Amino acid sequence: MLQFQQKSITVHVYFVVLEGSLGLDLTGPAEALRIANRVLAARSSNQQTAKRFEVHHVGFAETATLSTGLTVSQIEPMPSPQDLLAMTSTTTSAWVVILGQEGITPLNPDLPHNRQLIAWLNDFPIRKQQLEIITVCAGSLFLGYAGLLKGRKVTTHHLDLDELARIAPDCLLQQDCVFVEDDGIASSAGVTTGIDLMVHKIAQVCGEVVASDVAQWMVMPQRRGAKHSQFSDLLSHRAHLHPAVHRVQAAITLAPKTAWTVQSLAEIAHVSPRHLGRLFQQHTGIAAMQYVTLVRLALAKSALSSGVSVTEAADSAGFSSDVQLRRAWHQFGEEGTPSQFSTA
Repeated sequence: MLQFQQKSITVHVYFVVLEGSLGLDLTGPAEALRIANRVLAARSSNQQTAKRFEVHHVGFAETATLSTGLTVSQIEPMPSPQDLLAMTSTTTSAWVVILGQEGITPLNPDLPHNRQLIAWLNDFPIRKQQLEIITVCAGSLFLGYAGLLKGRKVTTHHLDLDELARIAPDCLLQQDCVFVEDDGIASSAGVTTGIDLMVHKIAQVCGEVVASDVAQWMVMPQRRGAKHSQFSDLLSHRAHLHPAVHRVQAAITLAPKTAWTVQSLAEIAHVSPRHLGRLFQQHTGIAAMQYVTLVRLALAKSALSSGVSVTEAADSAGFSSDVQLRRAWHQFGEEGTPSQFSTA
C-alpha cells in the first residue's frame, strides 16, 4: 500500500471532458469517488475533514457532448500542468483522468480538442503519489501520441491494442488485463474497468475497508483486480452459432453444480453422446466435459475474488472438493494457486 494512505490527504481529480468522451468512462469513476466521500463521511464525526476527493470537470471548451448525447456544461478551463504540480504537497495530490471517445474508428489526433490535449500532455511532469495520470479505455492513446508511454506498462480496450502498439511501439503493452499501473500512469482496459481502477485507487488512499464499502454500495458483483482478464471466462468458446451447443453451454452455466455427464448433456442437445462430442470439437475446439470444468473454474475465480475460502469457492462452483479445484486450476494453466488468487 502507498505510504500516503496513512495520512489525511486530499486528492483533486481532474476529468478531462472532450467532445465525444464516453459517458460511462466519466460517470462511473466519478460516482466511485463521490460514494467514497459518503462512506468516509459516514465513518467520521467531521464530514468536512473526512472528504478526500475533490472532483473537477475540465476541458478546452465550456460544453461538450458525450457519447450518450448528453451535453455537459460549465466545464472548467484546463489548468496548466505546472499549476497542478505547484498545488501538490505531502497532503495534496492530483489525478488527471483521460477518457476514451465515442466511435469505432481509431482516435483522431487531428481534431482540435484532441490536438490540444496531446500538446497539453507533451511535457506533463508526472510525479508518482503527487501528480498522476489515469486513463480509461482508449484514453491511453492520447498518452501514446504525447510520447509518455516509452518503457511503461500500459493497457487499453482490446479493440485498440493494435492501434496503441502502432502509436507507441516502445511501450510495454499489456494485452489481457483489467488495469495496470506503472510509475505514475494507471491505465484501464475499457468502460467498466475504469470503475475497477478507480476503486483500486480509492483503496490506495483510504484503505481496503473503504474501497470494499464503495464496491458494495455500487453493487459490484465482482471487484476485479489488475490480474483479471478483460475477457469474460464465461463467454469463452461461445463465438459460434450452433443452437444445440449453445443450449448445452447455457444449461451448464445455469447449473454448474449438476453432476453433468456426456450422456446428460447429449440429452439436452437431443443428439447422441458421440455426435455431441463432434459438435463441441467443431464449434468450440474443446470437449463438452472440458467446458463444464472451465465454467466451474470461472465461477470459482469469481467467488475467490469476493473473499471466500478455497473450499467455499470450490463448493459454490460445483467442484467436489478443493483438491478437484486445484487440479483443474493447474490443468488449465492458471497462474499461481487458488489461495494466491484470492489474496491478489
